[in-house]
Amino acid sequence: MDGRVVALTSLDLPSNWFRMPRICHREGLLTMGVAGVGSSRRYRFTPGSEAIASLPVLLLAFLAACGDLGPGSEDPEVDLEEWIAEPELRIGTADGPGPLLTRVGAVRIASAGRLVVSQPQDREVLVFDKQGEFLAVAGGPGEGPGELGSLSSIALVGDSVAVGDSGRRGISYFDMDGRFLSMREWMLAGDPEMEPGGPLSFPAPPQVFLEDGTALVRPNHGYSFPQDDEGRERYRWPLLRIDVAGQPLDTVGWFELELAWTRLAGLSGPGLLWSPFVDHPLVELAPDGTGAAFAWRDIASDPARGSFTVGRLDPRGDTVVVGSYEYRPVPLPDERIRRYAEEVAGRAGGADPPIAASDVERALRRGGLVPAFLPPVEQIVPTGDGSIWVKREDVGGDSVAWNVLDPDLDRRRRIVLPARFTVHDAGGDVVVGVELDPFDVPSVATFRLRLVEN
Repeated sequence: MDGRVVALTSLDLPSNWFRMPRICHREGLLTMGVAGVGSSRRYRFTPGSEAIASLPVLLLAFLAACGDLGPGSEDPEVDLEEWIAEPELRIGTADGPGPLLTRVGAVRIASAGRLVVSQPQDREVLVFDKQGEFLAVAGGPGEGPGELGSLSSIALVGDSVAVGDSGRRGISYFDMDGRFLSMREWMLAGDPEMEPGGPLSFPAPPQVFLEDGTALVRPNHGYSFPQDDEGRERYRWPLLRIDVAGQPLDTVGWFELELAWTRLAGLSGPGLLWSPFVDHPLVELAPDGTGAAFAWRDIASDPARGSFTVGRLDPRGDTVVVGSYEYRPVPLPDERIRRYAEEVAGRAGGADPPIAASDVERALRRGGLVPAFLPPVEQIVPTGDGSIWVKREDVGGDSVAWNVLDPDLDRRRRIVLPARFTVHDAGGDVVVGVELDPFDVPSVATFRLRLVEN
């Protein structure tokens, strides 16, 4: 274990340990506090068994050490830096540079500003220069050298691209000119241990490669359809660090999925109507090899003030730093409910009798699947430059605000991006991702970031 952090697993805390008081660090003093107080607080985990033994005492010392616990300013996010995202480049459009894209799995920023784009449907990896000019293609469907049985992930390893291939149970390596370098078998060995009665899990190739020769992996997963007419369940899968033989070494964190459902006659399959308005914790592997990022985003009950929490885990699963941020809860707009109901009704176009959007909306409300407020965080994306991008509430408009946290979580910026744009990676003052047009056709887009001058 890294001596700079405390291993939370050694504390034998329950699975919902994040609801316990957390350790924070202020000017070298180890203290304790409850997340969500003040407009923005950061908690860093530091060494020493004496710190663990003193947790109850340190909790009592929090008021003196971390300051006033009052309600804070009228606007808890008034201190955010405002940045502008200026469109710079678009790849994959009919009138743009490069080939048309099918389904984009991931986009990474490589050296010299090159963009590496995976297309799982075509089992290809495309490379573009920073002006968007097409440079090379790697892979392609097949079973021979340099061909891919599937394309499940990509990662940058030095000046090469590592492509995860579940079909061939390994990793294929290519250079930036698309040339095949080598392949090695490397899969998570066997099914990871699940909680009793937990979800289904299947082996997967590594997704992030570490300097010590180990790797991080999130198992492929599934779940059984529930039999009850309505309900709510959470499933958990581990994020693992594995050795070269695929044997698990550490549990880095837990990926969670909440299912909230009710039945609606006429839907295909078991007739389950899922709620998109859930607030289970989020966790994502960091592509820079620093571990994982997580967010706790419980839906607020107080209309005046709520809080969400973002943190970092190192590759061994130790919590490094946690930041708690207050916000003003956003009511769930009727337009967002209607839009989701229309999407469901559209997918069920062949139902007999037909399903109307109003039927879907009534079923959501009848099943208790419409909360008063939106979850404060829709998505988190750790990027190659060490920052964490936090997608905030989607109210159904043309744009969505993102918060950008630096590696130490002590600087937070606010950037507004198109609602149908998803962040994939960032570096310096550039962010890259995938944007869908009204027909769900993807393009890779980059934006240049600029601070708003007061």
